[in-house]
Amino acid sequence: MKESKTNIYAILSLIFAFVFFPLGLAFGIVALYKIKRTHEHGKGLAVAGLVLSSLALFGFIIIYSAILFAVGTVVEETSKITVPELVASSEEEPTSEPKITLKVLDKKTFSYIGNAQYGFGKKPSGIFLVFEIEIENIDTEPVYITSNDMKLFDKQGRKYVPDTEAMIYREDSFTFETLNPGIKQKGVVIFDVSDPKAEYELRVYDNVFSMLD
Repeated sequence: MKESKTNIYAILSLIFAFVFFPLGLAFGIVALYKIKRTHEHGKGLAVAGLVLSSLALFGFIIIYSAILFAVGTVVEETSKITVPELVASSEEEPTSEPKITLKVLDKKTFSYIGNAQYGFGKKPSGIFLVFEIEIENIDTEPVYITSNDMKLFDKQGRKYVPDTEAMIYREDSFTFETLNPGIKQKGVVIFDVSDPKAEYELRVYDNVFSMLD
């Protein structure tokens, strides 16, 4: 009686488990199928190749997931710089009553806005100051307000305007709103500044036109 030979796919499965595990998996499956039909030797080799290739695949998935998690965590990492307390005010004509009020709820610094992992976002020229604000219409008529109605001033009198491009990458950005009387609206406004340690004053202009004018 002629002795059965060892199945070639079983041998290849074990070899490629150490070289290129996807082929190790494929050869192992083919080997088991053929051995069942031809009764060749090599079932143990095929099983070993499948096990080793499966372990390699599992390790690859864990490493790849860890890399994605690490990259996602780095993106939009909050800076450790402490920002001095701000004063929020409403700039108005001395003889007129303000139509809206502005309250700063929170403030943070960011070195990047967006998601670098997917290739979109913006890096500041200096550093981003991100303010979470609450606007309230205290007038008797509806008003229309945009982020461009807000200005940031330092102690030297320098004026900063919102970075509207960076605000595109934040879903909670305060872009434009129609506020009815007594309505409050929350959102964030972003400024690109050179010195996050400086003292700043955030102002909102009251020359917002009425929707009924």
